[in-house]
Amino acid sequence: MNNKSLQQMYFEHHGKVSDKWSLYLREYDRIFGPYRSSKIAMLEIGIQNGGSLEIWSKFFPHAEKFIGCDIDPECARLRYDDPRIVVVTADANQDETEQTIISHASAFDIIIDDGSHLSSDIVKSFVRYFPYLKQGGVFVAEDLHCSYWSEFEGGLVDPTSSINFFKLLADIVNYEHWGIANSRADLLAMFAQQYQVHFDEVMLGQIHSVEFINSICVIHKAPAQANVLGERVIIGEDELVASNVKTYHRSYGTALKQTHNVWSYLPEPVTTAGSIRPALQERSELQRSAHLDAVGYQQQMLVLHVSARQAKERMDEAVQAQHALEQKIADDTLEMSRLRSELAARDAHLNELRADMAAAQELKQAFAKAEAQLADVQTHVGNLEYQRNFLNAEVFRLTQEASSFGAKLGRRITGLRGKLAPIQSRRGKMVTFGVRFATKVAVAGPGEATRVAGLRLRSMFSSKKAQYQHSAHGARAEDSNLPRARTDHPQLEAWIAEHEPDQVALQAQALESAAFGYRPLISVVIPIYKVPRDVLSETLGCLREQTYANWEACIVWADSPDLDGWRWLQEVTADDLRFKVAYLPENAGISGNSNAALELATGEYVALLDHDDTLTPWAFYEVAKLLQTAPETDFIYSDKDSMTADGYVRMNALFKPEWSPEMMHSVNYLTHLNVMRTHLIRDIGGWHKETDGAQDWDIFFRVIEKAKHVARIPSILYHWRILPTSTATGLAAKPYAAMGQLRVQQNYFRRKGLPATAMPTRDGLFHIHWPNKTITNDVVIYQSGTPEQLLTALNVLRCNHLAQVRNIHVVCRSANLQQVLKACQGWNARFMFSAVDAPDWRQALNVLKEVPPEQVIVLLDGRASDYSATMFTELTAWVEEHDEIAWTSAIALNPDNTVYEAGRVVSDDHRSAPMFHGSPLYSFGWFGGPLWYRNSRAASPYAMAMKSGAMHMALDSLVDVALSGSGFEQFCMALTLTGQRGLVNPFAKVFFSQSPESQWPNDGKLYHSDPYFNPAFDQVSPLRLHS
Repeated sequence: MNNKSLQQMYFEHHGKVSDKWSLYLREYDRIFGPYRSSKIAMLEIGIQNGGSLEIWSKFFPHAEKFIGCDIDPECARLRYDDPRIVVVTADANQDETEQTIISHASAFDIIIDDGSHLSSDIVKSFVRYFPYLKQGGVFVAEDLHCSYWSEFEGGLVDPTSSINFFKLLADIVNYEHWGIANSRADLLAMFAQQYQVHFDEVMLGQIHSVEFINSICVIHKAPAQANVLGERVIIGEDELVASNVKTYHRSYGTALKQTHNVWSYLPEPVTTAGSIRPALQERSELQRSAHLDAVGYQQQMLVLHVSARQAKERMDEAVQAQHALEQKIADDTLEMSRLRSELAARDAHLNELRADMAAAQELKQAFAKAEAQLADVQTHVGNLEYQRNFLNAEVFRLTQEASSFGAKLGRRITGLRGKLAPIQSRRGKMVTFGVRFATKVAVAGPGEATRVAGLRLRSMFSSKKAQYQHSAHGARAEDSNLPRARTDHPQLEAWIAEHEPDQVALQAQALESAAFGYRPLISVVIPIYKVPRDVLSETLGCLREQTYANWEACIVWADSPDLDGWRWLQEVTADDLRFKVAYLPENAGISGNSNAALELATGEYVALLDHDDTLTPWAFYEVAKLLQTAPETDFIYSDKDSMTADGYVRMNALFKPEWSPEMMHSVNYLTHLNVMRTHLIRDIGGWHKETDGAQDWDIFFRVIEKAKHVARIPSILYHWRILPTSTATGLAAKPYAAMGQLRVQQNYFRRKGLPATAMPTRDGLFHIHWPNKTITNDVVIYQSGTPEQLLTALNVLRCNHLAQVRNIHVVCRSANLQQVLKACQGWNARFMFSAVDAPDWRQALNVLKEVPPEQVIVLLDGRASDYSATMFTELTAWVEEHDEIAWTSAIALNPDNTVYEAGRVVSDDHRSAPMFHGSPLYSFGWFGGPLWYRNSRAASPYAMAMKSGAMHMALDSLVDVALSGSGFEQFCMALTLTGQRGLVNPFAKVFFSQSPESQWPNDGKLYHSDPYFNPAFDQVSPLRLHS
């Protein structure tokens, strides 16, 4: 017999590579030594290059069978001279794999789990294969250090990690001493639910011992009767210390009853949507995105919540003890004095707990106050000041005059003024100034008029910023000798020059808007809190410059300590009756301040304007112009861009699609400009304080839920200033915004009655999770390339998690059927094969004609080289759970994570082009990014889910229709004819090793009618601005 140690054999080994930690080699000599001379059978899960099987065959020379199992298809290439070695290439946690393994050996002496190291796989493998371990056998789980890492579904205090599972097995060994009525399986209920496994009481009763070594757990198996404590054995004669001990000889132990022991209560299994792990990941993502101060306060709150819970448990314990004492008093009067003393001590302890609770409440209030202070830190600074548009103010004033003295007189004065003193001329400005001065003298007296005139003159001669304002909003070279506003990209520069109005056009807008048949009053809500005066002056100036004059500014001053600022605001707005200002005695937060401003509104529509941002002079003109032809519109939004803090560079333009509800689950893409019907805002109760930081996101959701018509204006009407305190710089500027955004998402799903959970991602977006389902789906995959590509895709499917898949229908070319069937011989019966001469998506879907109408089916392209692990769930859940979603498509990627397609834009004649082709997955630009949830008219048939009934109705509707190209674009649009939407889900991914298409009509102007595109672009891939 070879007496070499395992470590010696390992270092002398030549052949296939093996990978083990040195500690394992030393410990395995001790653990496996007793089996070396036996005729054992061994199962090793996870063999990689297969060298360990060669070494085991030498270490156990009398063994009868070594079975190695690995999910990597490359392991099928491993060959051994030793006939005792068998390799099974499959997922060990699949039923068919289990049957294959036990067909080679019905029971094992040694089982080693060196597989994926995921907590889920380790627990499932133990439950599946421990029953096949012989009595006296040993089960070894390796590399348990991975269970402390989130990448392997673990963490130091993760309750469902694999290391925690094995720790609980130590309690299983001592089951007879628990003193409660629960079963062994009850202790493991959270694992049963988390990993969908069943724990058999008989199996658990055969766990003899659990041994922990660094990164290893060793479990020995023995018959249940060998695992109990047994009878007491007492020998000897002399009892010098404790008497009557010998009376317990051959007696059996009885566990003390623990039904009132709070530390013996078993925890309830997790029943929330998903699992505890996504919730922990959610907390981790929110902590990383929040400001450090906010995180500190949040951690304090968590500590307080824990303290409060513990205090309640201690109070309950004290109450139980008091009841016990009272019962004891009734039963035994001899101990009355002692029990009263103990009861008094308990009362004192309760008082301490009450004091702790009061302190906890004080800390909670302090946290709420600190959170409100954080919300108040919204100081916006900037330098840009718009030139005031005297024409608008004058027209408004003359209109008011006409209502009192006669329209005819007003028109004559206006005509005379236009001839003798044009508005933009020096003479015109002086006339305007004189009229205002005379009016002020008549109303307020000479002293007040002189003071206001001084302020006006200083404003008029602030030339540098006023001239820049003229340039920044589209003045042509012939209108001004000053340079135009700079941008961060030449395409944006060219687009602005081509599409934004010059001064002549702005003057024409003012005349046109004055003649509009429908001139709704627009109430601009502006809550002000701690903003520099020069920045606020620019914000107010942009309103005076509006070419549509029928607006009112509803301004509330919430910076109550700054009385000088409040007086300044009153002074600078006193000359224009359209400014309505109110003083708030204290800051009520952004939502409370906005509601206060809303109370001042008398207009039919409300527009939102932050106190440090600006509008283009034609913003309200475009809104009123849209309402001339669509007066039923309830909600209006536009494109936007950002500008630097000094206002001299425009950047980060966002050109938006038409209303895309699911995009709102990634980002609040609607900002900015937003105009809403006033009564709808009031009907829903205005802004909600608990969503501060995301209050506009919330009100957009709630207003649009009540709105009948939403409209987009494809023009940049709003400049979002990038300041350190603005979310234009990211969530770090307002850390409380992350919590507000999460509340907004969850409140939306609650109102809609959808069982979805929003979880933030590391990219600052949201991932929508749906509950685990028990419904199974049919999948159809068709051959669109070579048979080798189809077989690759099928092998990937075999290795994927297919618990939700009922049948996989494979449609291949007739010429390749035998080749495919031979390669798939012996596969699971769920794979069903058929052949046609030239397979396409239509023939593939027709295979599913017997599938029930309400069942969700999945269509796959046979050229795919890989799928994301959760792709089937990501595709099917949206269609199953959300009645408004007709189909869900995956994004198509290549192996380096660049995008092939994230949905398609479609022309009127049904030509199409892929969106974001060639873009990095983690990129963001003028049209957002591929990682956003995106509504789309169509997608390619690479990986798409839909309901069977809707699929057949769409196919029937196209029977007599001439199809363009493959016709799949028309099919996608037919699926949505009942008012539902298509969705591209960025968390469902299909990979291709070669591009599935190489050319398409790339002219962006073809797709300007697609509601999910934007007419600003004249090229699709890559996106290029039209100029």
